[in-house]
Amino acid sequence: MENTAENTTKSEAKGAKFLVVDSDPSCKESNRWFKHCRSESIPYVLVRTNSGTATVEWDYITFPNELDHVLDQNEVELVKGLRALRTKYGTKRSELWGGNRLALFRNIPIDQAEGLAEDLFDLVEGVVGLRH
Repeated sequence: MENTAENTTKSEAKGAKFLVVDSDPSCKESNRWFKHCRSESIPYVLVRTNSGTATVEWDYITFPNELDHVLDQNEVELVKGLRALRTKYGTKRSELWGGNRLALFRNIPIDQAEGLAEDLFDLVEGVVGLRH
């Protein structure tokens, strides 16, 4: 997926689970994606590409406040799932910082990043109970 505003709109319409952007955190596309995720109350998952590796991140901030207790109650399951994803997609150089409110996977091989992002979205959506 290219990181253009036009493609972001197409991705939103297709029900995409994540957005791929360059490493610039002020990117317009990521701001549009954030607004989309908030309006749909879906996990906010980004893949930030760099030279040779990627960072995959999730933040709960797009969820309504009513889900805070669900995140708290399911912290163990979320953390266990995050660790499993790091094992599945990471390398020895990959790092994970995560909990029941966010996750940050660093140094993920580019060819593994989109699979990780999709599985991360599915994990969070499933644990929080957002699947339709």
